[in-house]
Amino acid sequence: MKSLKLYRGADVIGIVSDPAQEGPQITADLKLTPAAANHKELLDYMMSKKVRGQDPPESLNLWEDWFIEDENGVKRGIFAPAIYPDAKFISWRWRRTETN
Repeated sequence: MKSLKLYRGADVIGIVSDPAQEGPQITADLKLTPAAANHKELLDYMMSKKVRGQDPPESLNLWEDWFIEDENGVKRGIFAPAIYPDAKFISWRWRRTETN
């Protein structure tokens, strides 16, 4: 599989490679792009040690606008990913797609 693009809104903030799926969880390597700087506060929060059970600040809008784009240009929504402290590893779950 070729590299995937990690989007936050309209920005490609990372290139995802070598994805592996275990159950509903997908893990992969991550390389942040220069556009990730536009989301520095959010990424810093995601990679920090958090107090268990503490909600993220609403101003970060953590839960919205996450997508993965495949090599064919198809974008698919994901829940807010886990980006690990060295920003070289990511895990996520797909959001359910609406079907009629």
